[in-house]
Amino acid sequence: MLCTCWTTPLIVGGYVLVADEDGNVMTVRLSADPAVALAEDLPPVVNVGAAVYASPVFANGTLYIASRDKVYAIGRGRDRRVAKAIFVPTPHEVVVRMLKMAQVTDKDLVVDLGSGDGRILIAAAKAHGAQAVGYEIDGKLVQLSRDKVKEARLEEQVEIREHDFFTADFPDATVVAAFLYPAVLEKLKPQFARLRPGTRIVTHTFPIPDAAPDESVEFRSPESGDTYPIYLYKTPLSATPTDDTQGE
Repeated sequence: MLCTCWTTPLIVGGYVLVADEDGNVMTVRLSADPAVALAEDLPPVVNVGAAVYASPVFANGTLYIASRDKVYAIGRGRDRRVAKAIFVPTPHEVVVRMLKMAQVTDKDLVVDLGSGDGRILIAAAKAHGAQAVGYEIDGKLVQLSRDKVKEARLEEQVEIREHDFFTADFPDATVVAAFLYPAVLEKLKPQFARLRPGTRIVTHTFPIPDAAPDESVEFRSPESGDTYPIYLYKTPLSATPTDDTQGE
């Protein structure tokens, strides 16, 4: 069931797409017959992890959905249930706070999943002396971040790998940084489970679904005035307490 919808439904290709304030994007067939409209072979509900207040847009075979501070592009990839987030850089002051929460030192190996322009890796190496590895599949961002690493003269500390992080192994990581929406974080849980006990995972804006953070803060950017939730986890991940467990 959908929650309150603030957007206009999008009709395209015989389907109706509706987004709600819980971030769910539901697809039904354009039909007055409920059995046809809600057939079992419909695409699964996609959740972008934040309220959707703007109507979806469909162009060139891709569905675009805007939340408060991100735009998502959902296409027919290997897994239609997982949206590909358009690169939105993490503000520098949020990067600083994330690394501070994770207590990064020169003994750490920091891994950034979806490393973008490399700013988290560069900050970890430059400010904390850490070794850092980033996984990024966008070739242009890979080249941009490598150029930035070279410009900062951090080639001995920072490595950018053009690689899909879903197929990557990073068991030696002591800190994992991520700015990813919940569906992706959920899919990464098997890889998180293989990390050594005590590995710190730090995310911002989106928490890891059904995992209890060891620490969380609402960080207000002094530059923009925007608020960013930041979450710190330690492996193995702990499940979010349910009403039943809280009552025990």
